[in-house]
Amino acid sequence: GLEGKHKFLTLGRSKEKSVSDGVYQHVSIFDAELITKIDSFKADYFIVSYYGNPLSTDLSEYVELNNTISSIYLKFSSKPKIIFLSSQLVCGKGDNFFNCEEDIPKPAVFYAQRCLEFENEIIELSDGNYLNLRVPIVYGGSRQDHTGYKNLVSVFIGLAMSGNKLKVFGEGRQTRSFIHIEDLIALLDMIFSEGSDHKILNACYGDHYSIKELAILVSSKFDVECETDLKWPEGMVDDFYNIRLDSSKALKLLNAKWNLKLYIDSI
Repeated sequence: GLEGKHKFLTLGRSKEKSVSDGVYQHVSIFDAELITKIDSFKADYFIVSYYGNPLSTDLSEYVELNNTISSIYLKFSSKPKIIFLSSQLVCGKGDNFFNCEEDIPKPAVFYAQRCLEFENEIIELSDGNYLNLRVPIVYGGSRQDHTGYKNLVSVFIGLAMSGNKLKVFGEGRQTRSFIHIEDLIALLDMIFSEGSDHKILNACYGDHYSIKELAILVSSKFDVECETDLKWPEGMVDDFYNIRLDSSKALKLLNAKWNLKLYIDSI
């Protein structure tokens, strides 16, 4: 996606250090000597693309993560622009389309609360030189083998490709926004290449589906049974709420190449 256009220094917990064609260079956050030399990279952007485990409710993990990110960023004398790939979950519950810059976030879960807190932290950390990019559910790319990261799209497709029936508990009316990985990369490429005056931006191009609509779309493609309106198993709670990101600003910047139906039909 971005190879050949930009150079990246990746920081992570992995202790392996590798260089690939001069495009990617990895530095472990545990390598104190390398971390002290990080300013030599002369970065234009400081991108936070991983922010904790959405399933974790351990506050200490996020405190440690915030402190680590902040301490590394402060090693850059140039103070590059921070781009935080935040979550659509900060938009909370509601039936209307959520406009990032005008509506008040109402994070629905613990993870979303942490994301919103970090969004506010980087405003001060970056001295106003930031972009909070609210990212919906990502599909496509190498994830189509459905063996790694799991989300609604990969789980449903993985089951259907194996010939299993799909099950939708409750009415399945919960609506979410989606984006193909190639469209997300294209948006990031445009931001890196041309810049952006936005402080908050929804990374969405009008791709919105309910759980039930998604399940029916996938089951129809793979000709498997789809059971809907099932009673929730004991101990499971219906998490009914809609998150539909307003796409108007992103659509002014870039046209999407993909949508969910096109992607599923292409498999």
